[in-house]
Parts: sequence; structure tokens; C-alpha cells
Amino acid sequence: MKKKLFLGLLVSVFVGGFFAFFAVRTAYSAEAPKLCYDPTHIAVPVLMYHYISPAEAMEYWTTSLSEFKQQMKWFHDNGFSAITVDELYTFIMTGRISNPRSFVPIFDDNWYVSVKNRVLPVMRQYGFTATLALYTDGIYQTGDNVFTWSELRAWERAGWVDVQSHSATHPLSPALNQLSRQNMWREVFYSKILIDFYLHKSVTGFITPGGSVNSSVLLLAKLAGYKTFYLLWENDGVRYQNDPMYIFRVNMVNTLTFGAFVARMERYATPFDLPQRCSSS
Repeated sequence: MKKKLFLGLLVSVFVGGFFAFFAVRTAYSAEAPKLCYDPTHIAVPVLMYHYISPAEAMEYWTTSLSEFKQQMKWFHDNGFSAITVDELYTFIMTGRISNPRSFVPIFDDNWYVSVKNRVLPVMRQYGFTATLALYTDGIYQTGDNVFTWSELRAWERAGWVDVQSHSATHPLSPALNQLSRQNMWREVFYSKILIDFYLHKSVTGFITPGGSVNSSVLLLAKLAGYKTFYLLWENDGVRYQNDPMYIFRVNMVNTLTFGAFVARMERYATPFDLPQRCSSS
């Protein structure tokens, strides 16, 4: 029975990938936004959140709800759009983007109560989509105060979230790049198979747990069909023709004051006064 289920899931990945390939080609040719800006002047910050705390953030990888609200309001008031990993990939490969003032908010790990009770109400207030980096061993068929496949499907249909892979078990000790090839395969491939199957989509982003990466991890990610690979370290906003399999993120931690947040976004994001020049190509 397990063998049949696994084979069914595996087939679904290849079938989904086949249709996703043509969907992307269609999007590039028919639905991609016009190139109204010089893409070399555009930068898209990718944010790495973890737990949104209802009170003051005490742990390093947390952000208080009041700070989070202030940050999302700043993005909204300054003309930003929250884009998905697929839209980010389109920008990297083609230079095309609907709004040059865009950002990608990614919420790592399976903090269900944080996402449902704090992240989504704030994001929905501004029409932003939250990218959820989830490990699949923490997603269930049923349960209370946990992520379930049915609820995630409903949230995706509503446009509230975009679920991407954060591995199967979130290995840290040993790290992903220290695992055997078989276990590494499970973390990279199997997590994608499950999300593709249960959410009726083709996952394209792999958010590596703990920033773990080496040549074997990257090779498996490419073979599995991922198009973007997200790291832990901070560098700059994502730019046109960057390597999509080596994406840096902005660490949203409890030591980041609002003033420091604004300074980083102004350094990493597209300038507000970017001149517009539409192209018919």
C-alpha cells in the first residue's frame, strides 16, 4: 500500500512538472508584465521571518507583533507589493516584474498559531501574500493548532499563502549537507512530492534549513525541479540575472529596530524614484 502511494506521488510530481514547464513558458510569452523599467536598477529584498510573538520578542529568531505590523504598514505605505517565489524567478530570468518595488516575505518553520493568528490577519489587511517555508513532517491530515493539508489548500486558493519546501524534517544536527545521499534525497525530493501532491501545484522554491548547502544539496535540488534555492545569509536584494539557486535573505530578528529595518529596505530595495520607460518587447 505504501509502495503504491509513493509511486502515485512520484508520478504526480513528474506530471505536475510537465504542465508547470509549459505554464511558465506561457506566462513568459503571454502574461509577463511589460518591461517598463531598466531591470538592472531593480532589487527585491527577500525577508526571512520565523515566529511572530504576541508580546516583546525575547528569542533571537522572533519578531514582535507590533514590529511586524509596523514593517508591513511601511511596505504598504511605500508602494511595495509582496510577490511569490515564482514571480521572483520570472524577474531573475527575464527582468519582468509587475511592481519594481516588491519584496518576498518568507515565514520559516511550522509556527501554525503565529501564522494563522498573527501573520495572516496583518498580511490580508494589505493584500500581501505570505510565502510559507514548511517542513512536511509537520503537516497533517487532521489536527488542532497544526498545519493541515486541507487548510493550506484553502489558504492557497484564497491567495493568502504560497507554500514552498523547507525540507521533510528540518535537519539541523546533523545538517542537511551532512546527511547520507539517501536521507538527503528524502529531505529534498520527498518534501516536494508531498506538497505537489496534496496542494495540487508544482513547488519551485527550496528554503534550505539552517542555511545548509553544498554541491550535492544543490544538485539534488535541481534534479528535483526546484528553480530557486534560498539561503540563510544576508547580502543584498535579489537582482536581474542573479543565480536563482543562490538567493540571500534579510534576517528578521529581535535585535532589528524599526529604524534599522527601514535603513536596510532602503539599501536593499528598488529606489522610490526609479524612472519608468515602457518597452514593447
